[in-house]
Amino acid sequence: MLETIIDQLKERRTGNVLYPETSLEAVRESADAGSRNLREILSGNGIPLDYELYGYRVNLADSNPQTRISYLAMAQGKRPAFWNYVNGYFDAGDWGNAFFLRKLFPCVVKDSGEVDYRLDPDNYLLREDGTPSGITDVSSEGSAMSAFPTVWTKRWQDENYLYCLICDRQLDQDYHAYMHTRADGSVAAWKYIGMYLPILYNERYKSLSGVNVTANQTFEKELLYTHNIGENWEVFGISDWAVMGDLLTLISRSDNFQTAFGYGLVNASALSAVSDGGSLRFGGAFFNSAALNTNSWQKVFHLHNLYGNHMTRMGGIVYKTGVLYIKPFPPYNTTGEGYEDTGLTVTGSSDAYCKISVMNDYGRFPTVLGGSATTYECDAVIYSNTVTAIGCTRGIFNGTTKSGKLGLHLNQTVAAHANVAPRITCFSTD
Repeated sequence: MLETIIDQLKERRTGNVLYPETSLEAVRESADAGSRNLREILSGNGIPLDYELYGYRVNLADSNPQTRISYLAMAQGKRPAFWNYVNGYFDAGDWGNAFFLRKLFPCVVKDSGEVDYRLDPDNYLLREDGTPSGITDVSSEGSAMSAFPTVWTKRWQDENYLYCLICDRQLDQDYHAYMHTRADGSVAAWKYIGMYLPILYNERYKSLSGVNVTANQTFEKELLYTHNIGENWEVFGISDWAVMGDLLTLISRSDNFQTAFGYGLVNASALSAVSDGGSLRFGGAFFNSAALNTNSWQKVFHLHNLYGNHMTRMGGIVYKTGVLYIKPFPPYNTTGEGYEDTGLTVTGSSDAYCKISVMNDYGRFPTVLGGSATTYECDAVIYSNTVTAIGCTRGIFNGTTKSGKLGLHLNQTVAAHANVAPRITCFSTD
């Protein structure tokens, strides 16, 4: 009987990936003798029981952003997360105990790359122990960062669907932790991402609340001022952006990020706030300050206005004369030399909404424009086929609902721009 169950489980593999069945879930939770025996057999067959594996797929033929996403693996049956606009709070659905939310925490990271102290997740002005923090003090050492445990992803597509699996460990060789991969190829236990857009202080960037953002720098300067912090520090990269998008798609089961998580700073009324790196210090990991379709301060994963703020230039993504080049982990450069030629190009009118995207090993990339604010992928791409552009997140001044996870600027060169600001990251020392 136990061997039969093993055979049935093996038949449920897709490639080398095991999709957990209800019986396997029961075994993981049961303490009876039969389950203990089954655990031994599973272990002997190389099938781990203590991993978390979630997934989603995108139906390319479905134009409805609320129905085109379906769940795979342990995500099946879960209730999605969303911002409750009626009552003004974040409803985590059934996702609060998933490893990437359960282990997530805000903190202050020293220039050495070590965590100085954790922050109160509901009030960043306090440390976890209740004493005052230094997140508004430019003279204090360290930056306010959000700590992400290692995330392993496996991405692919067929003619009908895009697929993404997300795990807390590497189940097979097709899973990669690019977001956590250092320049030497080693994988960090944690990746820290700046909670706020940074200020320049003593030739180094710092992520702090309530200070003026240092924008309008060349990409060379952004790299320099980030690396000046210390050897573990790096600019926000394409793999950071890709994983953020995967996680947000997963928990919301939607391709309309602004409906699910908040509008962001995207229209003319936000002009007065452009110099502010972020003043949200309360409300938990997810927050939105205004009604649906209204200009707002918002955050996801403790990250202040990740989209719909300044454009953030990213390491590892270059759009060179109409072709997308990717490098999933550092070191990064300003030309795309040594990056992988993906062969991907964007078609359709520049600044139009995304209609079709491609899922490859490095993430999900829009390729065909022609959708709308309420269909398909609900974000827009500005691109140029005549320059070497460093990929940027969509940002402020760029038009209502066009800014979201799949929204990109593929027309910004390495030159300084008043509406471009960096976001800093750091690899843990372990």
